[in-house]
Amino acid sequence: VLLFTIPREGLTDDDTRYIQEEILHEDKASNPSFILCFKKTPKILELSQKQFLGIILIEEDHLKKCVLSSTPLRVFRKDIVIRQIKLSAISPYKTAGPVSVTFYGRQDEIGRVLGKKDSNFAIVGARKIGKTSLLKKIITEIPITTQPIYLDLEAENNYKSFLFSLANKIEEKYDKKVSFVSNLSNLPEIIIQLSRTGKKPVFLFDEFDNLLEVDKKNKYKLLAKFRALAQEEYCQVIISGFRELYFAKMDIKSPLYNFLEFLTLEELRKNNANALISEPMKSIGIEYNNEEDKKIILQHTSCHPNLLQFSCKSLVERIQEKAEKRGNRKIFKKDIDELYESFDYEKYVINEFYMFFTDVDAIERLIILLLLNKYPESDIFTFTEVNELLKANGFNFMTGELTGYLASLSLRYIFSAESGGRFRFALPIFPKILKDRYNLRNLIKEAKEDAKKSI
Repeated sequence: VLLFTIPREGLTDDDTRYIQEEILHEDKASNPSFILCFKKTPKILELSQKQFLGIILIEEDHLKKCVLSSTPLRVFRKDIVIRQIKLSAISPYKTAGPVSVTFYGRQDEIGRVLGKKDSNFAIVGARKIGKTSLLKKIITEIPITTQPIYLDLEAENNYKSFLFSLANKIEEKYDKKVSFVSNLSNLPEIIIQLSRTGKKPVFLFDEFDNLLEVDKKNKYKLLAKFRALAQEEYCQVIISGFRELYFAKMDIKSPLYNFLEFLTLEELRKNNANALISEPMKSIGIEYNNEEDKKIILQHTSCHPNLLQFSCKSLVERIQEKAEKRGNRKIFKKDIDELYESFDYEKYVINEFYMFFTDVDAIERLIILLLLNKYPESDIFTFTEVNELLKANGFNFMTGELTGYLASLSLRYIFSAESGGRFRFALPIFPKILKDRYNLRNLIKEAKEDAKKSI
């Protein structure tokens, strides 16, 4: 950070110009810059109020507080820095990409993976459930006798680009130049060599679905080689994916069968969800006016990590707007209610979280919409009820097909499987938004047409 000291009262125009230019020139506006002054003159105040500069004022009273305190650093952080800094600039919550600071829970999954160094794993779950965050966390705790090789394969759809990326990553991690041939023939030889360096390679392949489709068309040539290498303990394989990976485990012709242990990520446990919405808030000086109000957040998000992140990120932004007027940084029940009644939250759930109109299969979308006719009076439904609804609307599926659609909807975190072969909506706010905000009759009509085309 930059520190400017003002040894006299007041600032000249040259002073303010110099400070502003220094901050912008050093590209420090994303971090706080400190101005140590003994009197808050109008010019200093004017300069500090330019939010894009990120200035923190340290006044005489601030210094006295620090000097007289038994915990000066805590006072400096809590009473000086956090009170002045823009909350959104220090908010640890994020809704896109992997999280680290706000990674909570998943101890069981981490324990299983790290506790079985000779086993191989597939991590499946809905989008935004935290698969990438889990892989990144595993990398930080992996034994020093291994070498993690992480690849994001979301955009990979052919062997050539995959092998190019893999070669680059191996060169980076092992400081060893390698070159794969497109028919994969020298893949085993190279990985065996890596295993003999004293650092066993652990391959973490994220978003594996697209490459899995390619491999399936090529009779699983790639996976077969990794399976053989892993079984000989030359490497360990951990892959993550969504629908394709989930259904591939049931294909007895696939090398995945009896090769990978499958971990399905679901919502967080309540204690971990509660910690996620509490501890990072406290770290940036925000507290709940009533601890009981946190239950509203857990109910509206069903403890899904991404929805918890979105809720907290949004609440931080709302508190920032109201903090000056209120004179405190507290979250009130009214703030939480306003968030869940807002169009922003509804839009996020429908369009970004579920991608309901762009990514959900046409038949799956039809199943959801048909169930809304009796929702919320009937909030639990069975396979038979879904089957009868589809038949009544002119759609007749084999048992295996319909089972697949219901499994896919559960994997997407749209349905939650209950005991006795029953289902319910995993996020109760989702069907409510659809029913309250959209013309259900028109949506069903469009979904029927789309479903017929897809068949």
